[in-house]
Amino acid sequence: MSNVQVGDCVLTHNNTYEKVIHSECTGKKNIFSINAMCFDKIQCTANHRFYVKTRHRCNTHKNGKPIAYRYFDTPIWKQCKDLTKDDYLGYAINQNSIIPTWDGVDFEWTDNRHDRHSNKIGYLMNNEDFWWVIGRYIADGWCRNQGGIIVCCGKQKKGQIESRLEKCEINYCVSETRTTFNYHIPLKEMQIFVKQFGYKADGKFIPAFVFDMPINLLKAFLNGYMSGDGYCTKNLYKATSVSKKLIYGLGQIIAKVYHRPFSIYYTKRKPTCMIEGREVNQKDTYSITYKLTSDIQDKAFYENGYIWFPINSIIDTHMIQKVFDITVENCHSFTANGAIVHNCTDISVAGKQEGIKQGQTRSGLLYEVQRLLERANKMLALPKYLMLENVKNLVGKKFKPQFDEWVAWLDELGYNTYWKVLNAKDYGVPQNRERVFAISIRKDIDDGKFEFPQPFDNGVRLKDVLEDNVDEKYYLTDTMIRGFIKNNESHTAKGTGFIWKPRDVNGTASTLRANSALAPTDNTILETNRCIQVGNLNYYNYDKMNRVYSKGGCSPALEIMQGGNRQPKIAEPIAYVKEATKKGYAEIYEGDSVNLEQPNSKTRRGRVGKGCAQTLTTSCNQAVVEPNELSHSEWKQQMYKRFIEDSNSEVSGVLTNQSQSFGYRPPMKGYSKTLKANANDAGVVENFRVRKLTPKECYRLMGFTDEQFDRSQAFSSNSQLYKQAGNSIVVDVLYYIFGKLFEVNIENFI
Repeated sequence: MSNVQVGDCVLTHNNTYEKVIHSECTGKKNIFSINAMCFDKIQCTANHRFYVKTRHRCNTHKNGKPIAYRYFDTPIWKQCKDLTKDDYLGYAINQNSIIPTWDGVDFEWTDNRHDRHSNKIGYLMNNEDFWWVIGRYIADGWCRNQGGIIVCCGKQKKGQIESRLEKCEINYCVSETRTTFNYHIPLKEMQIFVKQFGYKADGKFIPAFVFDMPINLLKAFLNGYMSGDGYCTKNLYKATSVSKKLIYGLGQIIAKVYHRPFSIYYTKRKPTCMIEGREVNQKDTYSITYKLTSDIQDKAFYENGYIWFPINSIIDTHMIQKVFDITVENCHSFTANGAIVHNCTDISVAGKQEGIKQGQTRSGLLYEVQRLLERANKMLALPKYLMLENVKNLVGKKFKPQFDEWVAWLDELGYNTYWKVLNAKDYGVPQNRERVFAISIRKDIDDGKFEFPQPFDNGVRLKDVLEDNVDEKYYLTDTMIRGFIKNNESHTAKGTGFIWKPRDVNGTASTLRANSALAPTDNTILETNRCIQVGNLNYYNYDKMNRVYSKGGCSPALEIMQGGNRQPKIAEPIAYVKEATKKGYAEIYEGDSVNLEQPNSKTRRGRVGKGCAQTLTTSCNQAVVEPNELSHSEWKQQMYKRFIEDSNSEVSGVLTNQSQSFGYRPPMKGYSKTLKANANDAGVVENFRVRKLTPKECYRLMGFTDEQFDRSQAFSSNSQLYKQAGNSIVVDVLYYIFGKLFEVNIENFI
């Protein structure tokens, strides 16, 4: 990849060409060598991933005779060190059909003549004969010093070129040598056009726009090339060139035109050889072979826009060499010697977990910091302090060695580094957001006294940051609510409720299941400084985005939250009557895990009460639960008296396996059918609603003020606001870290 430049276009596994936006050496690493049917050699690191299909062999019998057959899994990404000979490498085939455009050229004169524009070949871009001539030029042509091009051919092939040039109405003249005819095309515009295909035999290649052309034009181009440098023996076509890029380009054309696999071979030549009694220099060559027909013994095969090639060998060379990698716009995949490879590197548990790589995804920014620090060190201008914030998984088992390497490098540069995993919920923000923070202090000013702030609980919960009035668009659909209900009903029937983790007065944690018949007692309280899950929106999917959380705990970690209904969700009891709210109904039921009945088909979404969410992420959701509209007397009789007076803890109740319908009342107009929850056999009539957190609530969960949110909202969409919140660092955590730095030595900040 060392010769790939920023701005080049590469073919991705999606069969699209995307621009290279970053190319850089990632250091020296151990090298593996892969040899496969369509490649001469691929050299990469152990963790470089390939797009593969895995082969399985099976035996059966037909008419009493044994038959062996094979089948393949769906494509997956697989690291080099895990590859076997049963893995077939994927080769993407370009699916475009775009006729090229040519705007001509401008000629400027230095002898006072007027500049002129010429476009004599633009109309030929959709002409098969023209592209046959270009293919023939790539095989046996060169540019004239006086302008124009020359295409040569053997004397027995003279008529092939002449007929096509005449069909294109291109003027030419012919000169004869001992073994060839040379066709001179004096058109300077033609010379400028073919410069796109490289210069000299070893520098020729096929530019990206050619692969986008329709199949009929590509076929003509390929036939023109093969008429010069190729031949066919027993249905096997072969061509040889000293240009590696050209041969691999021909492979892409063959795959697109014929949907056929091919083989590429590398031959190392002696520096010189004798031709007709003369000693001449020679270069190493690359050859490509292919067939137009398929045979039962074919190893490679075409399927759904890809050709899959078998691997011949995977060798650990035990050699340490410089490694180059690229970042591709809109996609992290590209082709290396034709094989589809990947370069994604996110560290998060919810992400790809491929570690920190230089010049790649967001985590690669660390190496940009390294580059800047190296430059600052040369200028004797190293900053006094550095701060790193990343997901907790950075110091997990998988990526800790890379983190340790970073800390060791900073130590050599002249920094002492202190690091710790901090949770936002321990610093005044009700979000369960664990992040690793590393503070690096320049050794010449560090006195070794820095300590991270101690955790505390200020009592703030999700319910304290929720908006009072929420737009209807944030409420979930009835279909999702029914999934929530179905899931809870199933758990109740199985006796496997969601788990609460109360703790006794001494702080010892114990487990209390939601379906337990045990009632909370005076010496147990709900540990509310954590996420409290009260349900799941989808019975079959337990991904974070489907979880429903209580407002009485903390929010889940905020991530980018873009697309797919990924905003956190909370569940709250509806409290339409002010008296009910004043009596603390919402607070009492903030931690309930309930058994929900199927809502009426006329269910309507109403407003949502306040609650507490988990840490906001791109892939988690939360919900709120709210009680149906009741009169003050009904509320006091059915809720307050039968429930509050029987419970002395913050846990509002535990479900039993019984299903009583005490206190049921018909649904009121505009509301869903009443839903029930049993708490120690005390029937409670409730109505639950689920909604997503709003962008403002997410900003609050990151420690921003409403004024700061309003300024962001003025020029950002909701999706951007969610993303900005999830990508930020919790303000309160930074506040307390910086406070500790000031305590150590405030003079260094001046």
